[in-house]
Amino acid sequence: MNILIITGGSKGIGKALAEKYHSKGYHVISIARSSLENCPFTQLKADLTNIDESTTTFNSLFGQLDSTATKCITLINNAGTLGTINTLGNLDTKSI
Repeated sequence: MNILIITGGSKGIGKALAEKYHSKGYHVISIARSSLENCPFTQLKADLTNIDESTTTFNSLFGQLDSTATKCITLINNAGTLGTINTLGNLDTKSI
């Protein structure tokens, strides 16, 4: 089984990518702050800006996967916000 984990998979480019991978036979798992109605793929609701919530979500997710049936796991880290624009050295860890 090929698995796609995509963050921000409920809207925009993330949603389009999730739908495309699903149509190609991937088991798609979307992690986003919002959910889609009548969605054909797995959705996990989480705010990835919250480190504790992110850790809990990913630990739960990987605990549920069947490693014997998993052929490939692809992660598309699509979720994001446009925060402070600056060079990496001038941003604090939380902002990144």
